Amino acid sequence: MSYYCIMRIEKHKSRGNTGGATSHNFRERETPNADPSLEHLNIHIGGQNSVEVFQKLNARLAEIDEIHPNAIEVVEVFVQASKEAYTQNGGTVDSRSYLNDSLNHFKKVFDEKNFISASFHFDEEADHGHFLFVPAYETEAKTRKRSVITGKDPETGKQIRETREYSVPDRTILSASHFLDGRGKMSQHQTDFWKNVGMKYGLKRGIEGKKATRTEIKEFYAAITQEVGVLTPPPRYSRENAPNYETINAHQDAYYVQLKQEIEPIYARAKAYDITEKKLSSISDSFADIKRRAEEAEQLLVERNQQIFELQRELEMQSLIHYDLSDQYNLLETQRDYYEQELESSKEEIELLKMRIDSLLDPLSAANINRPNR
Repeated sequence: MSYYCIMRIEKHKSRGNTGGATSHNFRERETPNADPSLEHLNIHIGGQNSVEVFQKLNARLAEIDEIHPNAIEVVEVFVQASKEAYTQNGGTVDSRSYLNDSLNHFKKVFDEKNFISASFHFDEEADHGHFLFVPAYETEAKTRKRSVITGKDPETGKQIRETREYSVPDRTILSASHFLDGRGKMSQHQTDFWKNVGMKYGLKRGIEGKKATRTEIKEFYAAITQEVGVLTPPPRYSRENAPNYETINAHQDAYYVQLKQEIEPIYARAKAYDITEKKLSSISDSFADIKRRAEEAEQLLVERNQQIFELQRELEMQSLIHYDLSDQYNLLETQRDYYEQELESSKEEIELLKMRIDSLLDPLSAANINRPNR
């Protein structure tokens, strides 16, 4: 029997999302799928309730140098194993040890300084853990070279330039995209988790690159391309050849069986269309969100470029560059680089979503063309 390590990472897009998660983690609201008599077995590490979680969150955010106005403040890691793998269900995995190793792994991934809270739940059907982190990372101090205007040649009137070095201090930046966005990052997280934790307990990794859930792709396309013919009409009798009552009942039973078989592909197609509609709706919402973020990043980039241009003009009129002004200039340069990266990442996400929409719409169009006339 194959058992799997299970892991997913979710961004909390608002403090309301974080509050909803903590109220579940600490059982501060009713949890229908949890057994209240087993709640005392749960373990909490770090923040012990919602209030303490937000206190720790605010304290960590106060230490961060750069925070985008719409930045993700919290990410949540969910960890579990196939329930049959646990020792209490006849398996070989000690759930407490497994969850402890999982937490230590993600403390290395996100940096222990960003850890807020962990909850090990032993009161539900399968033991699992919820880990909360602030997605912040640190940059090293470095130097930048800039060509600056230091004056004009009195004879030719041409501007005099020289290259100067400026120090850029180390900074702490809040950015969930640094850890999660971009092609392959989530897949790599899954692989690393399996190698560092899952393998130790004899667990398997899920199929790499697999995206379909519940309805497999092969079954889905088979459903939407299956031929749907005209339904067989019910049997009719004339007065001259009407059979007896028992024969009519037998004919009706046979007709109902045949009708059920003919309706099955219609039901399958309707179900497939419903799934597609839900997926398209979800993608549309994601597309709108990414487009909004891209527009905001582009607007902020324009503003930063304008500020840099104004600073450059001011620098050209001075023979010596004031230290504070240079520091502002370097900060704006760093911010501009960050927003350019955010914009590029958003554009890539938009292109991926367009491709996903096209891939969903193509088989539906083909199915409508192949559908026979009734």
